[in-house]
Amino acid sequence: MLTLNNSQDYVNEINIFESQISRIPIASNKQTAQMMLQEIKNQVSSINEGHASNNDGNIDPHTLRDNVVKLQKLRYDLTVFLKGT
Repeated sequence: MLTLNNSQDYVNEINIFESQISRIPIASNKQTAQMMLQEIKNQVSSINEGHASNNDGNIDPHTLRDNVVKLQKLRYDLTVFLKGT
């Protein structure tokens, strides 16, 4: 089964975010960015679990859609935050 966290685009984006976060000189900004990145990883994990075959094929599209929307917003927010630091 294809999972989001194994896709090359996701891995590349996470690596870019981690690289940019490591260059932030202000500790509080770095911590904020790290928390945002962790929330992105949590959303991806939730999306993967929602599509997992061990859920007896029961997929709640509303919950998964909410996770996708949250993921999109978090990615945007982190990108904007990193540009401002």
